[in-house]
Amino acid sequence: IEHVGVGDEYTLYRVDDERVLTNDEGAEIGRIVRFLGTVRILDTTHELVKGIITRATEEIFRDDLVAELQFDVPTTSPVPNKREQSAKVIDAFYEIDEFAEHIYVFIDKGKRDGVVPGNRFIIRERGDPYFDIHRTEKLNANLKDFPWQDVGSIMVVQTFDNHCLGVITSSIHEIGKGQALYMYANY
Repeated sequence: IEHVGVGDEYTLYRVDDERVLTNDEGAEIGRIVRFLGTVRILDTTHELVKGIITRATEEIFRDDLVAELQFDVPTTSPVPNKREQSAKVIDAFYEIDEFAEHIYVFIDKGKRDGVVPGNRFIIRERGDPYFDIHRTEKLNANLKDFPWQDVGSIMVVQTFDNHCLGVITSSIHEIGKGQALYMYANY
């Protein structure tokens, strides 16, 4: 940052080098960047600038980074989907294994696939947990024998070239990495 003035506000963030987002082929498509909060500058008369943290979304540590960029999750309204396509959840914003309502997740489709903020994906699954536990030669069924079932929805809040960030707006149970999604046209 070239010039820091009293009253300026900056974003505090951390790049999570341990977690790399990858596509189906294993190619890197992004890294998790945690926006930790904001700081307002109080004094610039000394070598070390003094500031006050005005907002924090999680712990802030020494060596966390500062940027001029201001990050706020934009208010997003639903936008009709222009196309139909399948997708999947590739990770969650936070390092957890199971996701449900109000959790931010990364999806493997982005701007190149025609995804825009406000688009919605339906969370889908097929199968029957009973068969997973009680499968025998007589009692057997393939996944393709079951219909798709809609179990929730995700609204896109931010898009990147080859992936997007969405918030789970509804789910009847937890989901995980690899969860099947579908974007219905005009939904």
